[in-house]
Amino acid sequence: MSRRKRTPEWEFLRYVTLGQYLPTGSFIHRMHPAFKLLVFGLLVAAVTFSQTITVNLILLVTMVVLVQLARVPVRHALEGVRLALPALLVMAVFQVLLPPKMVTMAGSDGACLPLWAWQRFVVTDCSLRLVVVSMARLIELIVLTTLLTSSTTTTERRCWKRSRRWSRATPCRTTVRS
Repeated sequence: MSRRKRTPEWEFLRYVTLGQYLPTGSFIHRMHPAFKLLVFGLLVAAVTFSQTITVNLILLVTMVVLVQLARVPVRHALEGVRLALPALLVMAVFQVLLPPKMVTMAGSDGACLPLWAWQRFVVTDCSLRLVVVSMARLIELIVLTTLLTSSTTTTERRCWKRSRRWSRATPCRTTVRS
């Protein structure tokens, strides 16, 4: 019998970091899974409702600190961003060249300064801020999701409902039937 060569589909899965658990034994790994989900939800809400570049920079620094606390390699945390980069770039081009009619950002006085225009395409300072904020949000969400799945086992994610205490996570009892 001949051995099969590895197919490209399986080779791609090596680079998908979402859902891969990395057992580093950090403080974040030892936290109760319900508490991790609560903090994850709060951070997702903060990322979703952030409208300024400053707030997004603070959130990006927070993500980097959390990745360091979890002892997850930064390269691993950013691998999902690298895979999404082509889609992010296409989205950025569309947002810059074809902004919505009424683009207003927090911190602007409502008037957008046109920087470049050609036929239907218009680049304004508001559209550039929109692109920076949107890209920062998506990068933060990808890193945050990778961090959650890297620090929580699937057993913990499935069984956290059984333990109502906010103390350290208790392992699920699984019965093996023969």
